[in-house]
This record gives sequence, C-alpha cells and structure tokens, in this order.
Amino acid sequence: MFEKNWKPLFIEELDAFLGILIVMGVNHDSKVSIEHLWSKNENFTIQFYRKVMPRDRFKQLLSALRFDDSTSRIVRQETDRLAAIREIHDIMRENCMRNYNTSESVTVDERMIGFRGNCKFRVYMKSKPDKYGIKVWVLADANNFYVKNFQIYLGKQMNIREKNQAERVVLELSSCLDSGVNITVDNFFTSISLANKLLENNMTLLGTLRTNRKGIPAEMIETKNRDEYSSKFMFTDKLQLTSYCPKKCKVVLLLSSSAPDTSEIDMSEQKSHAKIGEKKPQVILDYNRTKIGVDLFDMMAKDYPVKRKSRRWTMAVFYNFLETSLINAFIILKEKNESIIRRQQLVILAESLVAPYDQIKQNQSLQSSYSDEPPAKKPRSKKCNQCPPPHKTKHYATQFCSKCHEPVCSYHFTILCDSCKNNTNQ
Repeated sequence: MFEKNWKPLFIEELDAFLGILIVMGVNHDSKVSIEHLWSKNENFTIQFYRKVMPRDRFKQLLSALRFDDSTSRIVRQETDRLAAIREIHDIMRENCMRNYNTSESVTVDERMIGFRGNCKFRVYMKSKPDKYGIKVWVLADANNFYVKNFQIYLGKQMNIREKNQAERVVLELSSCLDSGVNITVDNFFTSISLANKLLENNMTLLGTLRTNRKGIPAEMIETKNRDEYSSKFMFTDKLQLTSYCPKKCKVVLLLSSSAPDTSEIDMSEQKSHAKIGEKKPQVILDYNRTKIGVDLFDMMAKDYPVKRKSRRWTMAVFYNFLETSLINAFIILKEKNESIIRRQQLVILAESLVAPYDQIKQNQSLQSSYSDEPPAKKPRSKKCNQCPPPHKTKHYATQFCSKCHEPVCSYHFTILCDSCKNNTNQ
C-alpha cells in the first residue's frame, strides 16, 4: 500500500513510534481514530502526536510493522503456529525471566488477549471480559504482580487433544523459579500428581480442587448435615485437604502442600463485612491473598492500554508484549523509587523515546536551512513543458529537467530538456 512513498526506517524513528503508543495509553486515546488525534483543531486534540510524527507516517509504520521474514514464514508455520512473531516472543520471555527474581509466592493463571480476527488458535471463554481472543498462561508474582513467565496456547496440534495439559503448563512455567516457592493455582490446574511433582522440585502447591477429581474421599465432598462455615481437614505425610462449607449444600475443596500439618482457623484477617459466625480456615485466607497476582496484572494493563484495533493477531500479541514490558519495568523501578507513580513513569519513558528522534529532525532542518543548493522547483503541472500544443494533453511528464526543473515527458528527456540542451550547445 505504501511502497511508492516508503522511506527507510531507522531505530530512533521506531522508538518515537513506540513513544506515541505509550502516550496514547496514558491519555486513553487508543480507541480514538488516528484522523481525529492528528486533527489541526487545537481545541479538541493533543498536539503531541502532530509534533512528533506526521499522521501518514504513523499510519504507514502501523500498517507495515512485521516481526519476521515473510519469505520463510510458510515453511516455519508448518511446525510452529507462532512463527510470525516467534523471535519477539522468545526475546520477551527470556527478558522477563532474567531481569527479576520473584518472592516466595507466585500465581499461575490464564488471561485473554482480546482479538476477534482470523487466528487458528483463537478461543472463546465466556467467563472473561474479552470472550474471544488468544489465551495466555501466566506466572506472576503474588505480591507485586510481576510477570515472570508466560506461554501462549496454540490450540490442538494435529487435532489431538493433549493429556495432562494443566500439569505440563505449571511445570514448564515454574522451571525458571528457585526452590522454596509456593505456587497458587485454581481448580483447572490443581491435582495430587502435580503437588507431588512440585515437591520433588522443592516447591509447594496451593489451589482449589474440583469435587469430581479421582481419589477424593466421600466424606470431604458430602453436603448433607454440614453446618454452615464448618471445615474438615484430612492429612497425609506431605499434603493437606481442606473442605470448607461457605453455605448450605456447597463445599469448597483446597489442596495444599505448604502447610500439611495445621487446621488453624484464624479470625484476625476476616473482613469487617464478614457474616456473623463466619470462620474461614487459614489455608483459604492464604489462597485469597496469593491468588490475585494475574488478575491484578490484568487490571493494571487496562489502566493505560496501548492496544489499537487491528485485524492481525500478531499486532494483538505485540501490544500485549508492550503492556507487559511497561508494567514489569514499573514494578522494578518501584522497588528502587517508591515515590514514583505509574503515570509519571510512562510519561518519562515516552519522552526519552521521542527525544532522539526530535533531535534528528532539528538537525536535518538546520542543515537544509544552511544548504547552498537552491530547493528543487516543484512543477506546476504534470504536462510536458516541451510537447507542442496538439500533444500537450496526451504526453504527461515522467521526469524533470535537472537544470530548470520543468516537467518533461519521456520523448524529450535526456537528463536535460531540449531547450536547456540547445542553450548549452550554443
């Protein structure tokens, strides 16, 4: 689309492009049309965008942005559905794992990248705000919500349903963790087999358990003759199974390998609006405290979203990577400077990305103002200046004379137009 007007892209211009996306997220302009954001009406627009980069150039970069070599993509896609953005994915994942060490409590959960376009591994989840999109399994710190590791769900491979998928995901995501870490998960991931395998790696598991899992004793899931807010505990050498009855005819099961020798019920952390007589076991309080890592990360991403509407799934994944890197950078910076707020961090980062590009533009304008060569004369018409009147409307100019800069058609062009060439010969 932009091949005729394409100009080479350099790194400072790409940084300025990312800075504009960040400012759009700060000002909540990601859903506003580009034409409106670059409007000349100063009463309704922010002049930052027009000052940094022309509208057509921003649209050009947005449309032309790619993340791999398209000539070899078809071959790579035969074995890798993420081939179009695999290199960026691996770099992003490696940096997340290398640049930060998590606390002793982490969360593994799924999140959704909203996308309704064409994608082979797009899923539907009615429980999510974005019901259609790309599913990502995330390992995040339970205390500050730093994303340590992630894995994109690529759908069924060769139309074969994967067995023990939940167990595989947790083990692969937790492979980057140190020993002694507790992993909190929901009932999709929790199993006795997973708890035992994590214990072999010196890690513990805490999670809700589905009542239809095999091996659960009947007395732990029965609801008849159970008092409201009552708790039952069952222990093995390494595991603890807790059955809590929050209301009549309902039980909640929790499996824990972090505290297999306690049945403590603590009221000190109960909320002020808790019901009279409500007593939750300590293991449930620990679960509620450490399960929110991925959910709160989602909330932070929606505070300043950089995502723009696109029909390409690679752009949706790229926007998610950008938001993840911004949040992770803020979390690391927050530990060194507790007084900084997130909006301030984003503004400072955007300014640092835009500044080198502004300096280059200023140098170019200064150089052109001191140049001895006169600016090229723009033709007033596309019609050939040398063609006689009968053919003036038929032969359109395809070149310009290098001396007088008049438009010349191919019949009269030999670097100089015929008039200038005759004057030179004289």
